[in-house]
Amino acid sequence: MRTTLILLSLITFISLQIFGETKLPDSTVVLRGRISNCSDSSLHLKYKDRNYNTVEAEVELDSAGNFYKLLTGIYFVQRVGFEQDNVSVTLLIAPGYNLEITGNGKDKKTFYSSYQIKGTGAGNNQYTKQLDSITRNNIVSQSIYNLEKEEYLPYLKSKVQFVDSFARAFFDKLPGDSYSQEFKNLVLFENEVIRFYFLTYYIVSFKVKPEEALQLVKSNVDPSLLDSLFKEEYLRSDIYVLTMHTNYLYYLLHLNSASGAAREGTEDPRLQTVATNYKGKIKDLVLHDLFLSKIESIVAYKKILPIKDSLTRYAEDFTNKSIVDSLQHRLRQKQSTLVKTKPGHPAPSFSLQSAEGKTYKLEDFRGKVVYIDLWASWCGPCREESPFLQKIYDRYKDNKEIAFISISIKDRKADWIRAIKEDKPAWLQLIDNNDTVYNRYNAITIPRFIIIDKEGNIVNNDAPRPRQEESLLSILNSEIGK
Repeated sequence: MRTTLILLSLITFISLQIFGETKLPDSTVVLRGRISNCSDSSLHLKYKDRNYNTVEAEVELDSAGNFYKLLTGIYFVQRVGFEQDNVSVTLLIAPGYNLEITGNGKDKKTFYSSYQIKGTGAGNNQYTKQLDSITRNNIVSQSIYNLEKEEYLPYLKSKVQFVDSFARAFFDKLPGDSYSQEFKNLVLFENEVIRFYFLTYYIVSFKVKPEEALQLVKSNVDPSLLDSLFKEEYLRSDIYVLTMHTNYLYYLLHLNSASGAAREGTEDPRLQTVATNYKGKIKDLVLHDLFLSKIESIVAYKKILPIKDSLTRYAEDFTNKSIVDSLQHRLRQKQSTLVKTKPGHPAPSFSLQSAEGKTYKLEDFRGKVVYIDLWASWCGPCREESPFLQKIYDRYKDNKEIAFISISIKDRKADWIRAIKEDKPAWLQLIDNNDTVYNRYNAITIPRFIIIDKEGNIVNNDAPRPRQEESLLSILNSEIGK
């Protein structure tokens, strides 16, 4: 199937040239080549369309690692992440580029040392490889996040200056590619955004006072960036989008908090900050992502209404009203899912296996209060609850009216069994192999705890954790006593 898809793409490409069309449209980019020894069946990439919306695509590899992908709707120069588990490379693409990428995909280290790029646009694509090579071979290179306050700003300045100098030298000397200057401008712009990103991180992390913070930004960041911070074409850059979602937002929150200007009673100060300070499409994008994150993280029906009310209050702050419609639609979908685990409703059934291979159904525990622990071997906070759960279990272990069940979700069986041996829990351990519990109980965040009454109905779909002993015991004792 994978080979067939690639052949069809190649046939289409060849047919266009044979039957009268001498070249592909200017808004297309061809990515082709071969990744040998690659265990991945496809590679993932993301690029921006003419409206700066992110387009995600999969590039299928055949059994020999050959691939061919035609990207359409490429109207400006941009970076594209081309990656999977064992392959990772950043491409510079522009309308009309035809790039051939080859390399050994045994692992990321092997691929990095072996990959080559040829074809139309190959010259500009040597920039990233050469810069990465210099950076990786720099013995004194270190993480900026580990620096002390007095080291941070000089280090940031030196790194930004180095990339600026390297980019100017590289692209100014590159012959034969009409896009070289556009790529240079993109790199210089993104380098200035990176300066802004890490400068705002410094201000927030080291709690710089507002007056000093404003002066630091003014004296270190290019005024043209600050004066046009909400320009729509900046959305082509992922580092710009990241900065506006994170560090710039935290910087504004820091200024408001430090100056006492933060509004009291706001359910999420991020929403108010974005609504008040942002403009244009980036404002819509950040507001959308903040609300979508809230919607997706809802695990209990009672939390639907506050977010619904909040969305209504901020609806007028969106320039594009269709975004509000899409969020309201997702909220209704979430509501229809969560109503099934609303308190008083029958708990969704499941049939799962223990480490010993025995099958248990929820119905097996009818007549008992059931305290369910949703966890995974890879979840540190989940396993930190284990000693507290052991204490709760020991309190009730001789009580025939209550059962304790831990269910591992989104986990590999071998890792699950190893974690059980390490933590040595004394209560029943089950694994959710087919995502039954994950889907039916909307288990998108863990650790998560659920209480089911003796009749098999939901008491609390987001119950207190074991470490919240007093609250938890109050509910458990109440249900046992019924």
